[in-house]
Amino acid sequence: MTLEIILSENDIKSLVPYQIISETRYSSIWDTSRRRRLWSESFSKNEEEICEKLFRQARRWSINGITDSARFTLIEYEMWDRLAVFCMSLV
Repeated sequence: MTLEIILSENDIKSLVPYQIISETRYSSIWDTSRRRRLWSESFSKNEEEICEKLFRQARRWSINGITDSARFTLIEYEMWDRLAVFCMSLV
């Protein structure tokens, strides 16, 4: 059994750093060797797969707006913050 978290639209806006993640992932800073090196040091292969899902979600929310609610596993929810810290370290 996995724990899941359901967030409302307001919760997503206040707790999920999707904008910084989307802006960083789809910017020119993402295609650097420094980022690739730090990425491989920071995330396991399993975590990379989770991050890919979060990148797609962040992009969707940035373009189309936030949905009424979203469901995440506890690991996915915690990964939002790790991913945001990583993205901010690149700037």
